[in-house]
Amino acid sequence: MLSDKERLRYARQMMLQELGEAGQLRLAGTHVLIVGVGGLGCPAAQYLAAAGIGRITLADNDKVELSNLHRQPLYRINHIDAPKVEVAEQQLYALNPEVRVRAVKTRLSGRVLSNYVAEADIVLDCADSLDTSFALNQACQTHKKVFIQASAIGTSGQLISFDFRRLHKPCFECLFPDTGHRPEHNCQTIGVLGPVLGIIGSAQALEAIKASIPGFGIEHGRFRQFEGINMHWQSLMVTPASACPRCQNDKA
Repeated sequence: MLSDKERLRYARQMMLQELGEAGQLRLAGTHVLIVGVGGLGCPAAQYLAAAGIGRITLADNDKVELSNLHRQPLYRINHIDAPKVEVAEQQLYALNPEVRVRAVKTRLSGRVLSNYVAEADIVLDCADSLDTSFALNQACQTHKKVFIQASAIGTSGQLISFDFRRLHKPCFECLFPDTGHRPEHNCQTIGVLGPVLGIIGSAQALEAIKASIPGFGIEHGRFRQFEGINMHWQSLMVTPASACPRCQNDKA
């Protein structure tokens, strides 16, 4: 049951018919794992904490740098050289002390990554690493979790959502097969506009909230691309790929 203070805090979103008090309680019972607390993870974490997600685990091994500040709004000048997850944990508590935040100061991989995925309900891939995306895709598929992957570069971004609680395929590798090739260009070589990351990271948070509320839900395999110059969105549904090693042997 919500307290009077919580009803006041979340009043505007609880007015939505699909959410209400029952939906707010579902948000409070949801655990989100955010892998990467940079340009995508910062806005995603802020909106999820503000919305009342009950548990947030933040995983990142980086420290705050001056060059982060134009696109990572959780951090300030006085945070430079501090571990991102520790600063983010403090900032989220300041925003909403009702949310339980756990800081994991490491780069997740292997069995450790799989264990953290298994503990969560929803996983946000904000890491800007294809290797991490492939590993999270496999772990979320195995443990039947919601997986929301995103990336951004230059003036464009993309977002893809999977609800592996309901469906086993398609998956991330159906759209982006692991050929062993890794992109030569990234934010460090091409750059990125901060608001583009804000839009995509906020969209990840929105998908996570929708996935937590039965009245909303998300579309499994929905891929979206955003171009910031003309503010144009494109969308398509991913279909299972016959050559996908994650899905080809699935009988579901």
